[in-house]
Amino acid sequence: MAGTVDQKLVLAGVETAYNVDPALSSTANAILTTGFTLTPLQADGAERNLDTPDVGNAPSFKSGLRTQAQFGVEAAGSGTAGTAPAWGVLMRAAGMSEAIDATVGAEKVTYAPLTDLDMAESIYQYLYWGNTLHKMGGARGSLSLEWASGQVPLIKFQMTGLFGPVADDTLPSADYSAFQAPLPANATNTPVFTINGVAVPLQALTFNQQAEVVYANRTGLERVAIARMRPTLEVTVEAIALSGLDPFALYQSRAQVPVVLQHGTTAGNIVEFQADSCEIDEPTYENLADGRIGWKLPMRPIGSAWRIIAR
Repeated sequence: MAGTVDQKLVLAGVETAYNVDPALSSTANAILTTGFTLTPLQADGAERNLDTPDVGNAPSFKSGLRTQAQFGVEAAGSGTAGTAPAWGVLMRAAGMSEAIDATVGAEKVTYAPLTDLDMAESIYQYLYWGNTLHKMGGARGSLSLEWASGQVPLIKFQMTGLFGPVADDTLPSADYSAFQAPLPANATNTPVFTINGVAVPLQALTFNQQAEVVYANRTGLERVAIARMRPTLEVTVEAIALSGLDPFALYQSRAQVPVVLQHGTTAGNIVEFQADSCEIDEPTYENLADGRIGWKLPMRPIGSAWRIIAR
């Protein structure tokens, strides 16, 4: 039996050599995911357009086989400030550096975009769906962050890698002990959200790294790489007095303002998003569920001065 649709398991580990299987294990490399979907095969190719006496389709060819997986992880810390969260391996495959600060009292792990994307690490993944195992090597991808009031914040990933073996395999049990229980987004658990240093009641936030993940297949070279990033940010907030924050004036002036979000209050289970320089694009009004007036503010983080911090 192939198993049932609910039986899913993702293992991931940083490669020491590109597209070389590091022998992942379900005890050391399991990723606790949500919303897992799998595109087993993507390829380039075309119909051969042969001249024959026949009518109908001509044979085709396929080249450059690759696999794509999408899933989210709950945005929670490692349990110990200064220890990388279990989802850190995925951040590193999304063109992010990992910097661990062990300063006593200020321990944290910072993920920031690499300025040299040729240095982006790659990961190997085992992707189980039921009792079928798909292997994907040399994988890199893009990330997004979703925060919505009353929901568990998620960091989502779309990973693309080289197509690997597909085989029947017994679905192993997984050790998820490195993953901490998440906190729902609310006033207690999310104590900080500011735009330009001004506290604003946050309803929803979506940050999309928009990494352009590209595949190349040339003589002596087959790889998945990250070509560029064009991040976007959108927040929905309860409108406040313009004397405190005036998004219409900020839009006109093209001022670059910082945005800060802190989710969690206890060391070891705090996740922060910081973007130092954001332009506000066209503000619009939003009707909030409790009848209040809201602002929907699309933003453009400028440059690479943004980061996700676990502490």
